[in-house]
Amino acid sequence: MKIKKLRDGSLLYGLTIFNKVVYGLFCVVLLIGFFSVLDDGGFTPATIIPILLFIISLGGAGYREEWHFNPHKGEIIYKIGFLFWVKREVYSSDEVKRITITHFVRGNPRRDPQAKGRGRNRPMVVFSLQFHDDSTKDIEIIGERASGGMTEGAALTIASVMKIAYWQDRQRER
Repeated sequence: MKIKKLRDGSLLYGLTIFNKVVYGLFCVVLLIGFFSVLDDGGFTPATIIPILLFIISLGGAGYREEWHFNPHKGEIIYKIGFLFWVKREVYSSDEVKRITITHFVRGNPRRDPQAKGRGRNRPMVVFSLQFHDDSTKDIEIIGERASGGMTEGAALTIASVMKIAYWQDRQRER
């Protein structure tokens, strides 16, 4: 997910249009291939695989997930769904105690942020909102290597624009 500053001064943290375009192009290629196979030999059990891949790609193209942080209205809007079926949750910025970044190594029960991960037990970053009632809402859970410090930077930017406290369990490395 990427952060984008809108003209009204609010921030949008969500999936990029690039993801949707890639999934959409893959859907088009699969459809062209499917119809060319139908022209050549008709429907066979082997054509089920491209149909399944098309459905999965269509799901990727239509998937929506975004967080809209509006400092002027003091609200945080979370939208998740598929195409026009969207669930919308609204949070007041007054409900949010702080924005947190925590690190853990997957498969490590100690939750030691300094532990080194190898293989499937790789280091992860969790970007979340912590509310005054001590509940949390995770915004993103991503591999530390894939994040490359971008998640931490986005969280810090959002915290400064929304004037919400920011906390992370260890110093930023990049």
